[in-house]
Amino acid sequence: MIEQQARVTRILDGQAELEVQQEGGCSSCSMRGGCGMGSLGRLFGERKRSLTIPAEGLQASDRILLGLPENQLVSAGLLLYLTPLLGLLLFALVGNALSQGSDGWTSLAGLTGLASGLLLARRLARRRETRPRLLRRY
Repeated sequence: MIEQQARVTRILDGQAELEVQQEGGCSSCSMRGGCGMGSLGRLFGERKRSLTIPAEGLQASDRILLGLPENQLVSAGLLLYLTPLLGLLLFALVGNALSQGSDGWTSLAGLTGLASGLLLARRLARRRETRPRLLRRY
């Protein structure tokens, strides 16, 4: 289970709006000084993200712990990265076969496949709508 702390900013229509503090890369680990990801995290600063979950007895300013099963994160990552990549490769192969090796048409077909894959991944991701669960209140 991947866990993240959040703070309830407000309750509106039975939904709790949360503010999640997103830390950059590995900026919190003990190898901060020797890691490039920690440096990038400090360079770009911490970002605040907001999302909503069912209120379930929450009140504004509550601090909570959210959880997301690892398998949901992995499957979402595969969906969002592999779908456009497979679209690019498939369309490029078909475009290459139909154009008898013309680089221009193969590239155009590959870019069309990438765009199609991105649109398909977006549509499939909206259907899945993976949401974190409330684990506990502090």
